[in-house]
Amino acid sequence: MYSPFANASRISYLARNAKIGDSRECFCSTAEAEGLLVTDSYPFSLGSGSVSMEAFGLPIFFKSKVLGIALSSVSSDEYPDIEFELQHVSVSGVVSVIDTFSMDSNKFVINSIQSLVYQPGQICVKIKSVSGLTDDFAKYRIAIYLQSGEAIS
Repeated sequence: MYSPFANASRISYLARNAKIGDSRECFCSTAEAEGLLVTDSYPFSLGSGSVSMEAFGLPIFFKSKVLGIALSSVSSDEYPDIEFELQHVSVSGVVSVIDTFSMDSNKFVINSIQSLVYQPGQICVKIKSVSGLTDDFAKYRIAIYLQSGEAIS
């Protein structure tokens, strides 16, 4: 049987919890790289095919923390071993390491990070080390999940 009070009660409950709950927005940004990865490089493209470089990555205009990353690869490499470093670069150029993570023959990584809250700046992905890479046509895609460190209105 339909009751108009049941819907009103549910709406009140949701509205109350929305006010109490987390008002900080979450965002996801993806970047891609192709070919052989090289140690100490920043090969991921964050828009229009332009690759990153040291202190030049994904610009973030608000305080934020990294919730996690997901990384996948398509390649013919049988035993790849790649170590990545996720960095925060402050507006003044100070580089902080957020986290490091590795990809092996599974070619898929999910890493929950829950980083500190960082001031506005940039997020960069650096290649720390590589071995077992031979595929010139390998493809890599990373998704970086961020949460604002402040309410955005």
